[in-house]
Order: sequence, then C-alpha cells, then structure tokens
Amino acid sequence: MLRILRICLAILVVLALQASAFATSFYSEGPRLRSKIAWKEKEISIAISDSFFGEIPNIKAGSDVSGAIERSLASWERALGITFLPGYSSLEDVSPSGAAGDGISLITAAATNDNLRIFGPNTADIPAATRIFYDAEGNITEADIVLNPLFQFSTDGTFGTYDLESVLVHEIGHLLGLDHLPVPGGVMSGHLARNGLYGVAHFSQRKLTAADLVLGHSLYGSPETDEDCCAEIYGRVEQEKSGEKGIIWLENAETGTLAAAIEPNANGYYELKGLGSGLYSVYWSSAAFGTEHRWIDTLLLEVGDRIELAVSPGQASVDAAFEHIGLIGQLSVASLPLNRGRTFTVYLASRAQDVQGLAVFSTSPFIEVSETVTHIRTGRDDLRVVMVDVTVADDAPEGSYSLLARDVSGRRSFLPGVLTVTEFTNPWLKRESSSRP
Repeated sequence: MLRILRICLAILVVLALQASAFATSFYSEGPRLRSKIAWKEKEISIAISDSFFGEIPNIKAGSDVSGAIERSLASWERALGITFLPGYSSLEDVSPSGAAGDGISLITAAATNDNLRIFGPNTADIPAATRIFYDAEGNITEADIVLNPLFQFSTDGTFGTYDLESVLVHEIGHLLGLDHLPVPGGVMSGHLARNGLYGVAHFSQRKLTAADLVLGHSLYGSPETDEDCCAEIYGRVEQEKSGEKGIIWLENAETGTLAAAIEPNANGYYELKGLGSGLYSVYWSSAAFGTEHRWIDTLLLEVGDRIELAVSPGQASVDAAFEHIGLIGQLSVASLPLNRGRTFTVYLASRAQDVQGLAVFSTSPFIEVSETVTHIRTGRDDLRVVMVDVTVADDAPEGSYSLLARDVSGRRSFLPGVLTVTEFTNPWLKRESSSRP
C-alpha cells in the first residue's frame, strides 16, 4: 500500500510542478538609483476607490473587503509608527506612467484599460501591482495600487483565489517604498501563493515577519516603544564572477528564524538597516535556491551598532542543490505553512542527475528533520525528488525557517525561509508530535 501511495504522489509531483506562486510587481517612475525611497512624513493620505464596494466580478461575493483593507493598513502602522489617513474616492484609474501623477495615492480594483496598462507584458502573471512617484530627493509623492482584474480574490481561502488581505499588505509595503525580499517566507517575498497550493488556504502572508520589519525599519525607523532597534551591517560581496552578486540573509542565532535578507547591488554593495539587537548568523548564497552557499559570521549587535562585514563567498558548490519545495505532491518556490507540534512530509526537488547521499537538516533547534531521506521516482529524467519528515516543536516561534542539504563531501546547500511556522491551520500533518520536552 505504501508503494502504491508513493507512485501516486510521484505522478502528482510531475503534474503539479507548475502549480507555483506568482510574483507581484513594483514599478517606480524614474531610475531606482537612490538607496532610500520613502515618504517624507509619517502621515500618509490614501484614497480607497469606490470600485471595491460595487459588484466586482473578480472578488468573491461576501468577502470582507473593508476589513482586509483596514487590517492591511494597520499592520504597517503598528510596525513602523506611521499613520494612514484613508478616505473614499470615486476615482477608478491609477495615474499613468510619467514624471508625476495626480498627487492622489489610490487603491483600486476597477477593471479599466488604464489600470490594465500598469501590468504591461505581465498581465497574465501577477495579481496586483504598485506604481510609485518620487522627487529628486527620493521622497514619495504618490503611490497607486491596482488589483489585476484577470485574477480572482477572496478573504475566506476559496480554492484558486488569492487572499485579498495578503495581496494588500504586500502592495502597501511597496506603496511605502519597500522592495521585494529575495527569499521566500515574508510578506514582501516576490512570490505569493494562491489558495489551494499545498492544499491549504494561504493566510500566513497576512502577518509581517522579522525580515519584513527590517525592510520597513530601514526606511522609517522603529516605533518609539521599540527599545531594541536599530543596528546596521554593510559591506561588499567580493567575487571574481561578474553579474549577479547573490543574496545575504541573517538568522536569529538562537531560534533559527529568518531575521533579514537583501540582494546586493550590481557592484556587490549591501546595507542592512533596521536590525534589532541580538545574536545573528550571517549567510551568503548565489540565489534563494542557488548552488553556492557560505556561512559568513556570527554577530552580536546592539542598538546603534554599524558594522562593516565584507563577504568573500569563495566556492562551496553543491551539484545537487534543491530548486523546489512542496507538500502533498505539489512543488513550488513558495514557503511551506507549518504548525507547531506537528510533523509534515516535505518534498524537495532537484534537477541534478544524482541526489543520492544527500542529508537534510534544519538551522533551527525548533525544527527537526528525519534522518531518513526517501527517494521518489517521478518518471522524468530532469527531476529528482526526495521526501523527509519535518517536525515543528510546540514552542517554536512564529516566523520563517531554513533547511539545508549536505552531500557526501560535506558541502551544504541552503534553502532560506522555505518553512513558515504560522498560527493558521495546515491540515497536512503526519501525526501529532512534539520534538522537545
């Protein structure tokens, strides 16, 4: 019976490989040359289009639209100590591309030609987009958000729809000037899971993670009540190779939760502001699912610290690096939503010819990975899939966690932020379990 189950799952893996999350987009008017683009004042006027409250064919009837908008704004207000001044407007169209908009920051769901133009060639790929306008000093003067009328939205987790609140809290992050996180797991990740991927409703990206907060704090500072913020690290990735400079991410050294992530610029320079005080492990990777990885250092940061940290990755190549992760036979690059005190069967996929001898581990004491790595036959020459049991401790902090694979030579391949411990229920557990007394 077990063998039959594995064959069925292998078929599902092949069929569901494309059932991945779609990216959202962020458009800025003018070259993104400044390191900081943000609102000058912490009071920001927002116009909510009346189009949200009529008959909208792409928002499920009965959805809590008002609540989704209010909660999305409130999440960033609490995190950054800013104040949104929302109002309602009969306007439907975002400002067209150009040097300046109309001065009204609009959130709209209207299916108009002007709104469709913001998506350009990505109309079929992304559920929402934000366009910002800013002046020569990098001060945002207007930011518009539009839902893609070609996609379906809901607030109750309906299969095949995008969660409206998750989309809005992500786009409001862009409205504030935040870029994408280069790793899975956070609200500002470049990939947003559709409800039904992994067989669950995707509500976990409604909640800001530590990495999201670092992005926000780097632009706006932290609320006055936050006494643990902020510290900074900066430096340059020194590589002989030209082109992409990979990513740098930090994990809380005690819990293993993802704390921050950044993609260095074309010159290899990076700067991570907004870090809370604490002990961090610093890593570099050639990409979020890259083949070259390196632990850089462990840093103890205190409020006010500004530490330079040069990164010399060298060569730590793993031929059998994993490129996808999944549950119930579905593979994607979206983080897996897991619950405390549960064990889940997790799938990892590689396009390498040989994944024999790979062992899978977690970087966190709250995440336990089984020693047994089961190989699955997929019927495809270009895909190798293994599965492991992942157990989340009862007292695991909410947040994103990483996995790593180690080959027989001892080389490691990291998957940063691919697990998200969330309060929202994921039914695909293997058994009730606890990994810690």
